[in-house]
Amino acid sequence: MTMNVVGMAAGALLLLAGSAIAGDALVLPQDGETWAAISYLVIAGSVGVFLLYLYVLRHWPASRATYAFVLIPFVTVLLSSWLDDEPVGAGLVLGGLLVLAGVYVGALRPPEREPAPAASAVIGPPGGEADRSRDGTPLSPDRDTSRRPGRPGRATGGG
Repeated sequence: MTMNVVGMAAGALLLLAGSAIAGDALVLPQDGETWAAISYLVIAGSVGVFLLYLYVLRHWPASRATYAFVLIPFVTVLLSSWLDDEPVGAGLVLGGLLVLAGVYVGALRPPEREPAPAASAVIGPPGGEADRSRDGTPLSPDRDTSRRPGRPGRATGGG
């Protein structure tokens, strides 16, 4: 969060300097609608969305959470068609469907489960997990599942 504060403060200073170099007048808006729009963008559009993204990152892996950024243009097209009566052609509909399919495949589809490794493939230190059964009881020396070579009373793994 600190890096975001530093980045936004640095960006604000650079924009202020650029505005001064361009000769723009530094005046505050006088219209209430302008202040309402700025307030919405700051509270809901920046802070709110950032906090929601942090929430998603706590519950999803980062590789899945990044797909949220792919949805931004899709949502923008929906909102602009609703709020500004922007036309939505066949190309936008097809593109939107492709985006949704990609988000499903990349972020929402359940991952395929890999088969658990066989007990004989587990190699660990003596007395560790490899020397215990599933219920935690020690295995007898003649029931070795680790196939570690060179241990007395154990299988050598040579075959």
